[in-house]
Amino acid sequence: MTLAVAARSCGQSWERLGPEGGMVLSLGVDSAGTVYLGTSDGHVFASEDRAARWELRGRVGPRTDAVVAALAADPRIPGKVFAAVWFREAGAGGGVFRSDDGGRTWLLAGLPGEAVRALEFSASRPGTIIAGTRSGVFRSRDEGENWERTTPKDWVVNGVAVLPARGSEVARVLLGTEAQGVLASEDAGKNFTSANHGFTHPWATRAMRSTYWLSSSGTGWNWKKAVMPEKAGARYRRPLSVAQNPAAGQPTGSNGYTAARGAGSRAWPTALSGTTTSRARPGIAGN
Repeated sequence: MTLAVAARSCGQSWERLGPEGGMVLSLGVDSAGTVYLGTSDGHVFASEDRAARWELRGRVGPRTDAVVAALAADPRIPGKVFAAVWFREAGAGGGVFRSDDGGRTWLLAGLPGEAVRALEFSASRPGTIIAGTRSGVFRSRDEGENWERTTPKDWVVNGVAVLPARGSEVARVLLGTEAQGVLASEDAGKNFTSANHGFTHPWATRAMRSTYWLSSSGTGWNWKKAVMPEKAGARYRRPLSVAQNPAAGQPTGSNGYTAARGAGSRAWPTALSGTTTSRARPGIAGN
């Protein structure tokens, strides 16, 4: 938080006090290389010089309790950005918001009343967006104009990751859920099957007490156990979203489905032990 104090009476002039920085909940990059940053009070900042300097662009919607959980930039149109938003007020929901001018102004693009926690563009179908909410997955095939639910309503989705096509393998969408573990789709989010081989904690909430992490070989079907770094007094919070290891191009995270939000870089695995080889995929199909 940044504080300000009036330099003269009546509040006519203000001086910034306190350190720069604050809580960052989401990051996104558009096709022109502009980086976008989302905060816990609805603000969006942007940087056009690789994060050397930041500019406050705007606020996603009129509410001050809007949490910008994810930012997804259109891979084809610079300055077109979508935000996954949920409101702190109990029962208020949230929605998907869109900006066409680099985050300066925003409008509701869909899913009003839904607490949206994750948002990604499909790697295989241009214009298709996958949204993870506390009441399932929604998909838009026309850049947010219309939305359809593709999973049961009782699926609580905390994270979405997209794996691009590789060789003979088709593009894949991964979900991190609270009860079904990791789910994968090979048809841009229409149907999902279980991808939990090697993942032994099906409930996301149990990750807070886990003593190990998991990493996938890159496909998202099979997982390896990774030893969590030991550090006296270290505390690890339950993360909320799937992430991809940029160095290896692999999905990775706590218990195989979540990234290290709240834990920082110290939470990445330092050693691997154990393997899984089964490729059977029990089906859990969406509607």
